[in-house]
Amino acid sequence: MVYTCNSNIRVGINATRIFLSYRDDLENHVDNLTFVSDIELVDYENEEHLTKITRLWTPDNKMIPHTIRSYGAMFKYKDEAVWDEINLRVLFVIKPYPYLTNMYEINGKTQFIYVSENETEIRNHLEINFIGGSVIPSTVEEMFGKLIVNAIEQTTRDIITNSDTDK
Repeated sequence: MVYTCNSNIRVGINATRIFLSYRDDLENHVDNLTFVSDIELVDYENEEHLTKITRLWTPDNKMIPHTIRSYGAMFKYKDEAVWDEINLRVLFVIKPYPYLTNMYEINGKTQFIYVSENETEIRNHLEINFIGGSVIPSTVEEMFGKLIVNAIEQTTRDIITNSDTDK
């Protein structure tokens, strides 16, 4: 089953600055992120305007709803992303790591859209493919999808609130 999620959030920061803050400084924001206890930078390759980054994310287990906490291992994940500095876009694939690697895969795109000099709309599109199919109840799939969207939106708010990025 594929669960599709979209999320749009407007922020009062220049599109290029928030894009670069996400791409280059994410690990420096961990102490201020609600849903995350650790982000490990695994690989960083820069080729012209494209940057390939692999990160390992560890969620804060207190933020996982009690009803799905027993699935906690599926929330630690590897994020492989290609950041396009010209188009202010990131394409990414998220998979559980190191356990349950065949349970789900998230394919996503985040676009940082210039609204004005000091305003950006961040558009997220996610497709969550639950590879495990019948072993995951549909209610858990829906809760997981909502949790992912909430975590993405909260991460954006946390970065904006705690960023020293100039507006």
